[in-house]
Amino acid sequence: MFAERKTDRAYVEPADTSAIQQKLLNLPHILVLFQRSVGLHLAGPDAALSDEIADLPQTPDRTVRVSAGLGIAHQLHRGSSKEGVSLYAGKFGRNDYVRIRGETAKEVWFAQLLLLFSYRTRQGHEPELAFARWLTPARKPAHAKGIPLTALKYAMVKLKGIRPQVFQTDIVSLSSIIGPCFIQPDPLDAKVFYYNYWIGNTANDDPRHTQSVM
Repeated sequence: MFAERKTDRAYVEPADTSAIQQKLLNLPHILVLFQRSVGLHLAGPDAALSDEIADLPQTPDRTVRVSAGLGIAHQLHRGSSKEGVSLYAGKFGRNDYVRIRGETAKEVWFAQLLLLFSYRTRQGHEPELAFARWLTPARKPAHAKGIPLTALKYAMVKLKGIRPQVFQTDIVSLSSIIGPCFIQPDPLDAKVFYYNYWIGNTANDDPRHTQSVM
């Protein structure tokens, strides 16, 4: 469920996207990455990262509907709240880090939410989605070797026509999100972060079985 949803034609009208750019933290090339990710999501398994944006499909009404920054992920795991889990992306200065279900029961991926949005399908449905940037395993700096936390960094990828490397982003369904998690920065290395299981874990699960990352 999205809160305070409004319509913004960011997906096909890049000349009028200042508000969306701000929601996306003004990251380098981020609007292009958003448009590409939406196109890849619509294209499904037949899409390839090398595809040009112009060759990718667009939403049926050529728009996306951007949330004001608050979404609710409803979960069915043991111990979850019947009211759902609140997620923030661009509201109150928050862009939540979240844990996302992987491809197997014990696999968990980590990402940061950049934008919550939906679009109207040809069947009239409005899937509730998030635009996120992935985190991937990182080598622990020498000063952090004794810290019993999972080390992460932002995943980067090289895309045709864009230099240098850019953040690896994707579209994920809100229903695939386990919940927000606490990711803390390394005090000495700005590129490294740590997943702290003992703070803000909403899933009531065992960290020994949820350490796989994308």
